[in-house]
Amino acid sequence: MKKTKLFLIIFLGFILSCQVDWIEKNEKLIENIERNSKLVKKIDTIENFINLKIQFLETDDKSKIEFKTGLGNVVKLDLKLYKNDSFIFAENSYSIEALKDKRKRNDDEPIGEIIEKNIYYKNKKSGVQKTRKIPFYNFDDIPNLKLELLKKEYEIIEIGEKGYLESEKSYNGLMSVIKKY
Repeated sequence: MKKTKLFLIIFLGFILSCQVDWIEKNEKLIENIERNSKLVKKIDTIENFINLKIQFLETDDKSKIEFKTGLGNVVKLDLKLYKNDSFIFAENSYSIEALKDKRKRNDDEPIGEIIEKNIYYKNKKSGVQKTRKIPFYNFDDIPNLKLELLKKEYEIIEIGEKGYLESEKSYNGLMSVIKKY
């Protein structure tokens, strides 16, 4: 019985360390791209009253697309997609989103959320999504809440092929915009 428990503890520790290893590898790849990438194309335009900024950066065999958009203080999205050869290995996003409920809110109810999301893919069928959110009650609170968000713990969930396909769709959509300009 003691041997079985010991084996289970060692086995679970091995499984967890393997999962951390590939996430750390992805984070190091991101650092490498951030440090060594060169700007290939930059788009800064306004479409339908919305600011769009897209940058495509590359290193030897890796690429990064940065996408920023916003409509005043109400909606903001910063999205980064990282690709190694033909595999998207990470997606990072930061958004300020107004809640879509049209009813009048009480003073103690939030009007929106600040959301940070980091997704790391092990392969095209599995990955991990780390998310943290903080509600806001007034647009003037946003600068201070950005700092508070950094203090919050991530909610971590495993994601599958559907998540990867969504990231791939975003990457391909942004690439088609880049090619258009």
